[in-house]
Amino acid sequence: MCPFRWLDSNQMAETNEFSDKQKEVKAFCNPVITQLYRGVQAGAGDQSRGCGMQSGQTFGAYPTVEEVD
Repeated sequence: MCPFRWLDSNQMAETNEFSDKQKEVKAFCNPVITQLYRGVQAGAGDQSRGCGMQSGQTFGAYPTVEEVD
């Protein structure tokens, strides 16, 4: 079950239940985040920055939330 759905349906859960769910989420997310971080680090000295951005390109090149809304 998606942790967000679990949270929505278990607002009155005990503290230990929340802690257990948090551990499950971390166990799932940490390897994914680690791989993403390694990908960015691997491309840091290259033209590719590991996330599709070219060297010197900033996030400002993309539309802001206000522009999209």
